[in-house]
Amino acid sequence: MLNRHKLGGSLLLLVMCFSEFVYANDEKDPDPWQGYNRAMFKFNDTLDRWFLKPVAKGYRAVTPNFLERGISNVFSNIGEVPSTLNGVLQGNVKGAAQDTGRFLVNSTLGIGGLFDVAKHMKLPADDHEDFGQTLAVWGGGAG
Repeated sequence: MLNRHKLGGSLLLLVMCFSEFVYANDEKDPDPWQGYNRAMFKFNDTLDRWFLKPVAKGYRAVTPNFLERGISNVFSNIGEVPSTLNGVLQGNVKGAAQDTGRFLVNSTLGIGGLFDVAKHMKLPADDHEDFGQTLAVWGGGAG
């Protein structure tokens, strides 16, 4: 009769052997994009370290807070457009209408979106809809 400990040890040994087989096969078939990915990572890291980060720090140092907030508002206002389209595709008519209203009010009265006038008109910003959420509504799987 087989002892429970021997059975558990045998199963553990079998799993370890199988996992070693899987890892060994992965090493024989490396990522075909590995060289490109490593070169691109090095390029992006160098660009970030020596150009983008100093420019961003300089921008933050010389730009007044009210102007930073205004620029952020402009980009948020532009973000209402894809959110509206995705709201329509998801069948969220109320959310799409609210996003459209925010975009129109902030683009006109808010001087191109510099000021968030819509929040004072009871059109608060909601969670932005994106295409991934739209795919999920239509049954698309994760990934």
